[in-house]
Amino acid sequence: MIKRTGTIFTGKILTPGDSNPKTAKGEKLGYITAILHLAPWKSAGGTINVCPWEDECGEPCLDTAGHGGIDSPTVDGFRNSVHRARVLKTRWLFTDRANFMACLTEELEAHVRRCNRLGMLPAFRPNGTSDLAWEGLARAGGHWDRWTEMLTVYDYTKSADRARTQPYPITLSRTRNNTAACIAALREGVNVAAVFSTKKGQPLPATWEGFEIIDGDEHDLRFRDPRGVVVGLRAKGKAKKITTDGFVIQVAA
Repeated sequence: MIKRTGTIFTGKILTPGDSNPKTAKGEKLGYITAILHLAPWKSAGGTINVCPWEDECGEPCLDTAGHGGIDSPTVDGFRNSVHRARVLKTRWLFTDRANFMACLTEELEAHVRRCNRLGMLPAFRPNGTSDLAWEGLARAGGHWDRWTEMLTVYDYTKSADRARTQPYPITLSRTRNNTAACIAALREGVNVAAVFSTKKGQPLPATWEGFEIIDGDEHDLRFRDPRGVVVGLRAKGKAKKITTDGFVIQVAA
């Protein structure tokens, strides 16, 4: 076991996919996805920026969805224990990257072994609540090559350039300001994830801007999607209350 340097964070780096309601749905397709959740810039205190597009989402940021949005302050001032873990992991990554990467790869190897024992296929989503170019960030030390060798890596990004070059299976995320870039990407066969006001249990629209919509809430295995489609997602967390800022596409009830 690799020894962690310092005491900034002592918990598990990864969130196991079978504890996340959405990624757990991938189990019916034979996959277990591990996710890395970091803290976006403002959530981390405004000193470390793991998502240059944080203001493109604003309040609806997924950092506030699920357990991350629960208001249960910790004794040291964090929003809740999930928020605390994300902030400390983010600080660790940027203060001792070599050790963070080594420990992360070790956890991914354990994830692969667990999947093998269960007869499942391992997957990894490094940007659960961040938007970092891991294909470059994890090159040092051979971590990126190790990851892609032992499991399926996939992601979402707000960078149209990264989505177009497809360094690994990446879905472009629509924000309130990048609709034109999303439409251009769709025409090139890039998939675009878009958030709709459709309520849980209700069907999503059939199309958006003339492109087919598939139900992205059925599972999170975006590398299995057909090309050139809109991945429709229902608003979650604080996004469910947003009706006027353009991030959530409003549909008739």
